[in-house]
Amino acid sequence: MKKIALLLLLFSSFTVAKSNYHGKPSRNDSVVVHVCALSPFSNFYAEAAMSEQTARHKTSRRCELGQGQGSIFCKAQDAKCSTSKLSFGDQYIEESLIVYAKSWQKGDYIEVFDDIPYLSRHHFSDKIASYTIPDGWIVRFYEGDNYTGKYHTEMGGSHNTLGYSQKTRSIKIMKRP
Repeated sequence: MKKIALLLLLFSSFTVAKSNYHGKPSRNDSVVVHVCALSPFSNFYAEAAMSEQTARHKTSRRCELGQGQGSIFCKAQDAKCSTSKLSFGDQYIEESLIVYAKSWQKGDYIEVFDDIPYLSRHHFSDKIASYTIPDGWIVRFYEGDNYTGKYHTEMGGSHNTLGYSQKTRSIKIMKRP
């Protein structure tokens, strides 16, 4: 995880330079970054790119440099990928809601920056077991698609989804600072 964070930091330096118009970055500048990783045995290979397909391909190529060309452990489709949104202005990385497939903030995850009416489009419907909400945010987890059905409202912090584990199908951000 530390390697992915370092990779994001390095990649953000590149994107800050890219978005710097005459030395004055716009507060509204942002870019979506895809970070993919493969970890055969005790090795770890990660790459970032503007598209998930490119990030997967670059990760596969980097893995093959260490494991040998054509290695069965370096297939692009096996890479675990995460999507993040970098925003600029004061050179900060925008906070996001992170939802996880396993308890205690473990397993596959997605970062949520905006409302998601259909978690199935992210292949995360009925999978959320825990989450991390930034301080000051209020988030509502709905058991139905498109913000329907029973819902559970949560505030900032890291928690497990007790009582509604793996029933969430849509997410609405009610408040952010």
